[in-house]
Amino acid sequence: MSFSNKIENGVLNQVTVTDSLPKGLTYVEGSLKSEGEDPQPTSLKVTDNKVVAEYKNIKDTKTRSLVFKVKVNSEAVAGTPIVNQAIIDDHTNPPDEPKVPVTPTETPGELITTKSVNNQSPKIGEEVEYRISFSNKIENGVLNQVTVTDSLPKGLTYVEGSLKSEGEDPQPTSLKVADNKVVAEYKNIKDTKTRSLVFKVKVNSEAVAGTPIVNQAVIDDHTNPPDRPEVPIVPEKPDKPRETNVGKIITEKLVDNKTPKIGEIITYRITVKNSIQDSTVKEVSIKDQLPVGLTFIEGSLISETDHLSNVKLEYKNGTISAFYPEIADTKVHVIQFKTRVNKDAENKKTITNIANIKDESKKPQSPSAEIKPQNKWYDGLFPQTGENNTIIFSFIGSLISIVGVSMVVTIRKKISILKDFN
Repeated sequence: MSFSNKIENGVLNQVTVTDSLPKGLTYVEGSLKSEGEDPQPTSLKVTDNKVVAEYKNIKDTKTRSLVFKVKVNSEAVAGTPIVNQAIIDDHTNPPDEPKVPVTPTETPGELITTKSVNNQSPKIGEEVEYRISFSNKIENGVLNQVTVTDSLPKGLTYVEGSLKSEGEDPQPTSLKVADNKVVAEYKNIKDTKTRSLVFKVKVNSEAVAGTPIVNQAVIDDHTNPPDRPEVPIVPEKPDKPRETNVGKIITEKLVDNKTPKIGEIITYRITVKNSIQDSTVKEVSIKDQLPVGLTFIEGSLISETDHLSNVKLEYKNGTISAFYPEIADTKVHVIQFKTRVNKDAENKKTITNIANIKDESKKPQSPSAEIKPQNKWYDGLFPQTGENNTIIFSFIGSLISIVGVSMVVTIRKKISILKDFN
């Protein structure tokens, strides 16, 4: 702001210069100074964005000036003029009010970008997390549009649902993944805060151990040349699964009575043992089809050594079945069941009961137990609770029938003798 006395030999006893800065302008601290010859301002100050200078007793016609700087602040609107008007008062004549407009223009922003990954040496099959970050490095600069694109290279597969944005508003106006390509759009960023995209990928089977995979993003503000931050990873071979030593089973079949009578109940036990320490035998299957002469006792099939969560037991259509998903110890595992020696065993010299046992090795074993039925009936005629007593009841029924027929024959003979006597 400049002023002078236009009257030769005239006197300006007091001149006050005032400039109240309008909205959109901020005084730059320490920038105010006066220019010109004496007399200098008797007062020169700035308070609350208002510049004030006082001059006394000016008797010449030379020009004097006040110079200061302002910053166009965030309240300014690009394209809208800001009129800054000063008041210069000599306290005699009406004050002058010189003014000058400024029209702010938008300051383009400029990107700072980075890309990082949480694991640069992942194993094939593992997931890693990428982070793409950017900010505007120009104070009060504007990024009208920012597009972030990441086309995942061969060897990486996007993990569904893992994409998210971090940072303050404005949030992305668009955030999507299509065909292994991540895309985000931002609008009208006016600050210098950092914003990030975070997502996960899986190192897939197309990755080659030891060969770097470079994942490059493209971040474009549509004003300056796009940034292309990148970060490499070097896949490693996946961990080999822990090798499990394969065990070997030993089997045996036992019976508690090798010479039972007809009608007698006998108990069979089938034992399985893994003979190799620190090994596992998988898919152990036991099948035992009962031969002619033996009848299964309902409800007698049990595991003597294992909880039912470790072994599956079943009896169906004359066959006992047991299945162990795996045996990882060297304990003896025993299943037990009972049978009755039925009438079909009469006149048989031997009955051999053979089990069929196999595991994942598919090499079956066939332990057996032999009995020699005695051709006489078991004297336990009275049934025990819970047993299948068909044979005993048949035997008793047969006896009753024979006795009844004998009595009828005897009575008829007595009647015939009496008639002859008369």
